[in-house]
Amino acid sequence: MPAHNICLIMCGGKNEMIVLITITVSIFWLRILKKLESHGKLNDNRSVLGCMFLCGLLSIPVVHLLHEFSAFSYAHIINLSLFTYSVLFVGLFEETAKFLVFYVVARSSSFIKEPKDGLLQAASVALAFAVTENVKYAGFYGLENLLLRSVTGTMGHMAFAVIWGYAGGLYLCSRRTGKNEYSFSMVSGAVASAAVFHGFFNYFIYLDLSLISYLILVLSVGITVFILRYLRKRSPYRPLSFTESKAALDDIGDALCLNPGSFLLNKRAGFHSIKAGSYTEALGYLKKASSVNHKELSTRVYVILLEYHLNLLEEYFAFRELDKVCSKVSVYNLIRLKEQAAELFEGCDGRENLTAMLDDMIDSIRFAQRVKNRIAEFDRAAGDLGSSSNRGFLIAGKDNLPMAYRHPGYYPADEE
Repeated sequence: MPAHNICLIMCGGKNEMIVLITITVSIFWLRILKKLESHGKLNDNRSVLGCMFLCGLLSIPVVHLLHEFSAFSYAHIINLSLFTYSVLFVGLFEETAKFLVFYVVARSSSFIKEPKDGLLQAASVALAFAVTENVKYAGFYGLENLLLRSVTGTMGHMAFAVIWGYAGGLYLCSRRTGKNEYSFSMVSGAVASAAVFHGFFNYFIYLDLSLISYLILVLSVGITVFILRYLRKRSPYRPLSFTESKAALDDIGDALCLNPGSFLLNKRAGFHSIKAGSYTEALGYLKKASSVNHKELSTRVYVILLEYHLNLLEEYFAFRELDKVCSKVSVYNLIRLKEQAAELFEGCDGRENLTAMLDDMIDSIRFAQRVKNRIAEFDRAAGDLGSSSNRGFLIAGKDNLPMAYRHPGYYPADEE
């Protein structure tokens, strides 16, 4: 018995098998697209690709509407050449339908936070169209055709959509940042280009010249990879060196216009502003980042340091606030934070004072850990004595404490 017949029996029939394959293929490609999103979801686009996939299902009725309201009807298709049919009906109508759904959703939402989002969201719309079309062809040509189209047809639809998705992402980002660097004619040209690629792919399939079609598919996928790598290198969510802070602030500033609530962008803008010597602006960015993510401690440390440096916080209160935050940070991470602060505040007049404050915090935490360890040793040694009142405790004079704990704010002068 053929293997596919065994699968049909195990899965309960052809229709069930088609549904299973379609769902599996959809999940597989969506997971790949999610992995390609900006640096591990750092641009906060959660569940957007899944939403665009569901919206992409609407492209199927849009294609039928385009057919119905076009100058051509199905009755006249036989009078068209195969090439015209492939490019006009298959290529142009299908790419236009997918683009219209993508553009309406992206224009009316805040899903696109950088140009690469346009590329990936367009691919999600195309994926929905492709898997729906695959189901239709599986009904005519069987499961073997479905398995083949799940790879070639699906990749083709997504690769063709990347062309206008890239252009659409650039156009929408440019409009929302107020730069207006790109016109809609560029987007229209991208849709037309995708339609030509799509049309030629289908044309050679109809002529049984599948090898040429697959070469077109490989070329389209190659263009996709090139665009994707290019956009990753230019993404504002990529790690940016502090040696290029002024240029980085321009990129991050544009990204904040599209995603003002991003913790990552505000934090990085704050760091690069410190490096550029714009301490007031840095404080604003870091306060915004801290308000977005209260649990992130390093940002709060920088807020305290900047407020102290800008004379917005007295030394005593700065030490108290640092103590509250740094007591929750490991010594290792605090040392790394001090090294980073030394790099960021390079050239700042108060750099030595600020790093000295962090050194005091490191010494304080180390001292507290030693005290805790000594108490634990005494507790273990006195464990057989029963009563906690009989246990020994380490008494440390204030003169042995680090400077942060010897500050007058911590130990007011004794009354006579």
